[in-house]
Amino acid sequence: MKLKHYLCLFAVVLISILLEGCECTRNSAMVTVKDIGPFVTTRYRYNLTSENWELSSKYADSLKKRYPNVFSSSGLRFVVIQSQKYKYVQKYLWTNIFAIAGGIIPAFPEESISDSFTIKMVDDGTINDGFDLIYTREQTFSGFLPTAWIIWGGKKDGGGNFICQRHTKHGLDVNYVPNLAICDGNDLTFQAFAYGVVAKLKEMEDSGKIDAMLRRLEAAKSKVPEHRVVKFARASDNDFAYMFTLELASMPNDSERVVSAVMEEFSKSVKEDYLDTYPTAKETSLVVEFSNVNVDDRRIQGRATVLAMKPLSLSYDPNTRRGKLSVRFNPGQEAAARAWISRNLETMARDKNIMLVTGQQPPAGNYYSLDESIKDNVMEIEFKTE
Repeated sequence: MKLKHYLCLFAVVLISILLEGCECTRNSAMVTVKDIGPFVTTRYRYNLTSENWELSSKYADSLKKRYPNVFSSSGLRFVVIQSQKYKYVQKYLWTNIFAIAGGIIPAFPEESISDSFTIKMVDDGTINDGFDLIYTREQTFSGFLPTAWIIWGGKKDGGGNFICQRHTKHGLDVNYVPNLAICDGNDLTFQAFAYGVVAKLKEMEDSGKIDAMLRRLEAAKSKVPEHRVVKFARASDNDFAYMFTLELASMPNDSERVVSAVMEEFSKSVKEDYLDTYPTAKETSLVVEFSNVNVDDRRIQGRATVLAMKPLSLSYDPNTRRGKLSVRFNPGQEAAARAWISRNLETMARDKNIMLVTGQQPPAGNYYSLDESIKDNVMEIEFKTE
C-alpha cells in the first residue's frame, strides 16, 4: 500500500515537471580585452574625469571601490568616450518553432547589445585606446520536458577575453538589463566595463605610453620659470572668476615670454579647481580668459575667468574669403567670451572639432571680424581672411 502511495506521488511530481517544462537563461557581459586575472594593480593611479559622458562622476566612485590599486581621486586624469552607441542583434529566433510545435526540443533564442568605448588621457589626447562591451542573453525554454536545463552549462567561452556571467533556471533573470545602461557596481555590465578600463590602462602602462607621456609633460613643465602662487581665490562677484597673485623666483630679461609661459601653466590649475567645483563640466570646452593683468617687478596679479566655449557651426566661402562662426558660452560670460573669441578667431575658425557647413576649411593667416551678434548665449561672427 505504501509502495503504491509513493508511486502515485512520484507520478504526480513527474507529470507536473513534464507539463511545466523549464527555462534556462545565461546572461553574460564580455569586453574585448585580455583576461589578466581578477586582481589588477597598476604602477600609477588614475582618475576618471568628465568630458561628454554625463555619468562619469558616478562611475568614478564605483571604479575606486572596485579597483583601489588602480584608481584614485589624485590620479592621472582620463576620460571615457562612447565611440559607438548600442548595436542590437538577435539570433536563432527561428528555434522558437521547436517549443511551439512540440515542446520537447528546446528553443534557444539569443539577443546581444554591443557598444564601443575609447579611453583617452586628458593631458595627452594622443594616448588613447578602446574596447567593445557585448552584453548577451542566451535563453532556452521548452514546453513540456526539462530539456532546456542542459543547454547553457558552464562558463561561456570568451576566446581569451574577459567575461562575466549569471545563470538562472526555471524563470527569467530579474537582474537582466535589457540595454547597456551600466547601473551600479554589482551589475554585470559595470563589472565588464570596469575590467575593460583597468585592463586597457595597464596595457598602456606596460607598453610604455604612460611613461612617455609623463616625460613629455615633465619636459614641458621644466621650461616654465620657477614661481609660486601667493593668492588664488574666487572672485566675490562671479562664480567663474578668480583673483590671483603669482610671484616669480627671478625676473629674466625676456619678461614677456616668461610671464606668458607662467600664465599658460597657471591656467591648468585654474581649470582643475573649476572642475573640482563643477565635475560635470567638459574640460575640453574650457578656456581661461585673463584680464586686468599687472606685472610689478616679480609679481603678476590679475583676474582669471573660466569660459565654457562650445563651437556650434562654421561656414566658409573660399571665393569671397568670408565665413561665419557660431560659438555658445555660459550665461553671464558675454563680455569675457566676446574678448576671447575675437582674439582667438583664427584658432576657433580652424578648430577641427567644428563641423564645416559649407566651403573649404579656412586657411591660416590673418582673420578680421566683420560683424558680431549675440543671442541666447550664442555669439555669431562674420569674418574675412587674407
